[in-house]
Amino acid sequence: MKKLVLLSMMLATFSMSANNKVILNLEAKQNVENFVKKDNFEKIIDQWKDILIGYKYFDDSTQMKDLQKKQDEKTLKIWNSLNKEENRKYLWEFKNYDSASITKSYRNIEVLAISVMNPKSKYYLNQALLNDVIAALNWMKENRYNEKIKADGNWWDYEIGTPRAINDIFVMLYPVLEKEYIKDYLKVITHFVPDANKNRGSVNPNLVVEATGANQIDISKVKILQSALLKDEKGLIYAKNCLNKVFPFVEKGDGFYKDGSFIQHDSVAYTGAYGNVLIDGLSQLMTLLENTKYNFGKANVERIDFWIKEAFSPIMYQGLTMSMVKGRSITRKKVYLSSSEIVRAIIRLADVENNVYYKQLAKSYIQSNTLYDYIENLNSYRDIYLAKKIMQDKKIKALDLSENILKFYKNMDRVVYKNKKNNFAIGLSMSSNKIKYYEAMNGENERGWYTGDGMLYLYNGDIRQFNDEFWSTVDPYRLPGITVDKAKREDASGSVEAKNSSVSGKVINNKKGIFKMHISNYLGTLILDKKWTILNNKIRVEAKNIKFKKNSIIESIIENRKLNDDTNYIIYINNKEINLNENEQRSYADVKEVLLKSDKKNETIKYVFKKPQKIYVMLEKRCSQSDKKIKRKYFTMWLRHEKQNDTFEYEIYPL
Repeated sequence: MKKLVLLSMMLATFSMSANNKVILNLEAKQNVENFVKKDNFEKIIDQWKDILIGYKYFDDSTQMKDLQKKQDEKTLKIWNSLNKEENRKYLWEFKNYDSASITKSYRNIEVLAISVMNPKSKYYLNQALLNDVIAALNWMKENRYNEKIKADGNWWDYEIGTPRAINDIFVMLYPVLEKEYIKDYLKVITHFVPDANKNRGSVNPNLVVEATGANQIDISKVKILQSALLKDEKGLIYAKNCLNKVFPFVEKGDGFYKDGSFIQHDSVAYTGAYGNVLIDGLSQLMTLLENTKYNFGKANVERIDFWIKEAFSPIMYQGLTMSMVKGRSITRKKVYLSSSEIVRAIIRLADVENNVYYKQLAKSYIQSNTLYDYIENLNSYRDIYLAKKIMQDKKIKALDLSENILKFYKNMDRVVYKNKKNNFAIGLSMSSNKIKYYEAMNGENERGWYTGDGMLYLYNGDIRQFNDEFWSTVDPYRLPGITVDKAKREDASGSVEAKNSSVSGKVINNKKGIFKMHISNYLGTLILDKKWTILNNKIRVEAKNIKFKKNSIIESIIENRKLNDDTNYIIYINNKEINLNENEQRSYADVKEVLLKSDKKNETIKYVFKKPQKIYVMLEKRCSQSDKKIKRKYFTMWLRHEKQNDTFEYEIYPL
């Protein structure tokens, strides 16, 4: 390892304060704070530091003080848990020392590096912490992430997760590091990410592919920052030019389509996950390259505008992203926070382009989201400053987002409907020979088997419905709107395209649409034809030609609604109130109408059957798959199909 020279060490003389804390003298502080941005590369480095923390935007508000307090507490926790033994075998204790632990280790170092270089942190220029940061960097380079190791595990860690954290660390430490040290260390990124145009080759060179969509954004970001740190203009321009392929519409595979669909992993509707990463990353890159000769052109800015209006805005409701476009990420803790990435991106873009519409849109999302405080969940002073500036500006008027919208995303088999009069929205999730039933990967969403089998999401005044532990507690065999064979499934089975299913649809106006799906289930035991008709204030669901394998248990799930503890519900069947005991299942014959009445505004739902039906209902309390202490209550209603070629028809009225 080459000799490392820290400018802060060279300049610093130490003194002991009254409370025995080591303090760097002002000369060393001035070296950092008066860092002169000599060229475009150092301007980019400084602007990325602004994106990471933005301490220039720090004010004395309680919110920012609290944020800094939390960051300092996190720093102390990570620093205390750092293994500082001389002959250490690890830096931090992890359950598994796999590729993900490499990324986690560098992220921990990043937290420490940010604090030691953040003038608002209590650890600012703390020499002991700085020494530990450098020692940790050296240990990782020598033992876990270097040109000699054999990459094993997830390619993402070697090509995106870890390089991204390393770049962030070196951006923060740039004023106090010898440039030869930076150059030597960053060779490892070149080893694992040799080409900004490609990815997935680190673990197995035979699997290398052209980078697309959100992955291209991340790969380019890695290489742009690496190039800036190395003052490599050729590499920077190449990495930036690789982004050009993200902007054109695609006709197959990953990317944005002309109808606003967004696909990642070849066949998964991913606007609300990888799409978030893409637009959030682009907002960072546009900020990063602002006021440099590498900034984005007008055509690319216009395409981003299309994405926001046609791809992102329709799938946002009450300031949150609809679950049907989040892919496997629906099972993550606090998945609702993914909408923050979209809002954060829109705010950054509004700042770069001085776009009034974006400011109005962001204000609308923040105001309509009552599930969590958007600004309180930000962790950058700059992002907080920009958001507060919009919210406090009385000249910026929030948009009316309740306008009627009916949109068929035919390239990702999704339907969005928003009804202004009755203040509700519908999401319809289907699959076909071009779209997977669902995606399971890296241990996530392993029971999302039927989310693409015609799952019907009804959004109303209950903003918590598909959040607040819904995915960890809902019965995966009884998702609302699906027709299903109740045969036991293996976790993560059937994460493939629905090769024998097909989807079609048409929108007549913003109030009426007809959508059809021929469903052939993954197990090969069930086929049927289903149709959804949206008629202004109601949704009609029809099914016919229901055919199934002998002895199969086939159900059509009319509803599986999560019930909130702070809400009173009354269930009426044929206008008569019924009282269900917890976990009691009952059947009712000749049912024409069911009413789930809530004492909260805009949370009541009526279900009307064209022909009297025998229905099954249950009030069920379910535990989380991962934590038995987490429990949620559900009202479930379904039909059972015991004869071939069965049919049904019902209508849903959100009230």
